[in-house]
Amino acid sequence: MQQIKVFVTDLDERYLSDERFLSLGPIYFGDQWKPTRPMKMTLLGRMLVHYVFRKRFPEKALPTYSFNENGKPFFAQYPDFQFNISDSKQRVVAAFDTEAVGVDVEYLRTHRPELMQSFFSDEERQSVEKQPDDDAKGRAFTMLWSLKEALVKCLGTGIAKDFTNYSVNFEKETVAPVASGLVVSGTVLDGDCFVTLCRRGEKPQFDFRFVGIEEMLDLLKY
Repeated sequence: MQQIKVFVTDLDERYLSDERFLSLGPIYFGDQWKPTRPMKMTLLGRMLVHYVFRKRFPEKALPTYSFNENGKPFFAQYPDFQFNISDSKQRVVAAFDTEAVGVDVEYLRTHRPELMQSFFSDEERQSVEKQPDDDAKGRAFTMLWSLKEALVKCLGTGIAKDFTNYSVNFEKETVAPVASGLVVSGTVLDGDCFVTLCRRGEKPQFDFRFVGIEEMLDLLKY
């Protein structure tokens, strides 16, 4: 297995109105900055990636973000520094690899037959519906949905393009078609927080690192 560093941070409620934190919004977003909770989560994710970059390359200037046509961020000048970001509720996760990687974080959801009908293959739907009760169905649905999110984020395409082109077995953690070379892994933190990874090649193994906002602010010297 290939160990993938996954950094985790939570948006402490104190920082929703913290001037030091909020002053970074215009730096990262320019005129597009709005102090909404979703944008604060996006800001935290981009700070987290810069934090990891600075830890790894303390002498280099922080790179600027580029985005592909579907909004996936990357550093054009550092093709070997691959990353992906996801957030849910108050939690942000960022995964790092030398190859394209996708990460997703989801909190436990109830299973949604209407979504499964639109986005899941017959095999995927059956794997959820065969679960013994609603709680198990919710956990199966959440894990499967998150694995597929990580997959399309690894591809850099998104739900609209590739969500239904691949079928994921969440119990065996396999992807069809096998010829894609895509591999996935999923785990659960704190009882109801699902984190998933996707990459090509060796199966990804989680190497979690937890970091606080104050530590990021101090290292980045904002």
